[in-house]
Amino acid sequence: MSYYTRVRIELSDASSAVDEVASIVRSWLTAQRVYAVEDVLEDFRRGWIQGETDFNNLVCEDIEEMMANISTHYPELRIYVRGMGEEFHDVWLRIFENRKAVFKLGPFEQFQT
Repeated sequence: MSYYTRVRIELSDASSAVDEVASIVRSWLTAQRVYAVEDVLEDFRRGWIQGETDFNNLVCEDIEEMMANISTHYPELRIYVRGMGEEFHDVWLRIFENRKAVFKLGPFEQFQT
C-alpha cells in the first residue's frame, strides 16, 4: 500500500459547502487519531474544491473510511473517488452513496511473472 496517494473526487450534484464538509472530516480525523489533522484537512479541502489532491500517510482504506463517513451525512450525494498511489499497482476506484461504498475496484495485488 502506498502512503502517498493522488485522489480525484467527483460529485453527482453541487457539493455542499466545503466548510460544512470539512467540519465532518475534522471530527472523523480526530476520532481516528490521524497524525497532522490540519495538514490532512487542507489536502481534503483542496480535493473537495478542485477535484484533485494528494494525501500523505493515508492508505486506500483510510480514504475510503473518510469518504464513507461523509456519505453518512449526505446519503443523497454520490461521491466518486479515484486513487493512485506511488506503487504501480496501487490504483483503486470507489463510489459512495447512501452511507456506503456501492462500487469498489482495487487496489490491485502485485502479480508475479
